Amino acid sequence: MQANRSRDWYVQDLAEAVNASPATLERSFMRVYGMTAQHYHSLVRLRGITQSVRADSGCIEGLVLESGYRSAKGAYAALRRLTSLTLAQVRLLSDSEFSSLMTGPLALPIAGAHR
Repeated sequence: MQANRSRDWYVQDLAEAVNASPATLERSFMRVYGMTAQHYHSLVRLRGITQSVRADSGCIEGLVLESGYRSAKGAYAALRRLTSLTLAQVRLLSDSEFSSLMTGPLALPIAGAHR
């Protein structure tokens, strides 16, 4: 998921890729990461767009669409819900504030360590 975050990942596809049933994949994902595979993928995607917006001064909406979101509205809503920030505000963060964002609300879970 991390290597191809813009791709739409479905539980059935992931399960087939690891030779497991969808139910087994979901149970295992929840046990290991403390969240569903879809939630994990959403977090991976949000991290990616946040990093892209931070690194590129181009049009935010274009960056969002390039990252796999179907609309900018979806990315804005997800980021706002998780961090209370907009993508434009992310661009204005200091380096330390951005680092705190990536290690805080946008941190990926570590296997076996639930949030």
